[in-house]
Amino acid sequence: MACNRSEQAAQTQLEQVQQLYENNQFNVAKQKMDELKSNYPTAYATQKEALALRRRIELKEQERNLLFCDSLLPVCIKEVEKIKQNFVFEKKEYDPAGQYTAKCWDPETTGNYLQTTVNEAGKIIFTSVYQSNRPLKHNQIKLAIASGEYIETQTVPYDGGLNYRFRDTFGNCYEYVSFSNGRDNGAVAFIYQNAASKISLQYLGGTSQPTRILSEKEKKVIIEVCNLASILSEINQLQQEKIKAEKRIAYLHDKLKKL
Repeated sequence: MACNRSEQAAQTQLEQVQQLYENNQFNVAKQKMDELKSNYPTAYATQKEALALRRRIELKEQERNLLFCDSLLPVCIKEVEKIKQNFVFEKKEYDPAGQYTAKCWDPETTGNYLQTTVNEAGKIIFTSVYQSNRPLKHNQIKLAIASGEYIETQTVPYDGGLNYRFRDTFGNCYEYVSFSNGRDNGAVAFIYQNAASKISLQYLGGTSQPTRILSEKEKKVIIEVCNLASILSEINQLQQEKIKAEKRIAYLHDKLKKL
């Protein structure tokens, strides 16, 4: 008798959950389902029905996620195609993801500059390039504006990869220090947010600490790269979410057939 009463009470609560499901109140429905499982652990028949309902709820959620991705992706793709017109795309054999370089960027053959590009996944590649007739051996940069606000990148020790340097046959020294994958410590965002201001760049960690002012072209490139990176990242995330939703929907359909 006690078992029957337990099943009856569980069924009553399951009916409430069913109503919430039909009203698209999925979060509340799942909370009530957790309560049902806790309150009536031995109501096995009802718990089996509840499991099927939970999977139908998740199926609805995943279908909603898929619909969101499908509706937003074409808008983002249309927008990114327009922005890409201001960039040149290049993909090398050893590079798994091609890179976009702003068309307005045309660095001098000599001098110092920030090289900023973005790859297909929306990842910004931010590199300090220093050229001189003697090595500086810098491993960090500091950016500052007149108000006193500043930001410093992480230190990138010389390793021949992220930080490498060489001397050409004419005796010119070249240094490339990459501050990608978070090593910029927000330096790219700092330039983007303060592009209207005069920004000084100081080379740190080397034999001296020279300072120069960022050119308007460098700042313009970073603005364009950040704008492209933002939309590329959004597209990449939407595509990943779409794949996850499709896989989960297939899995849930299969499980519901077996119940």
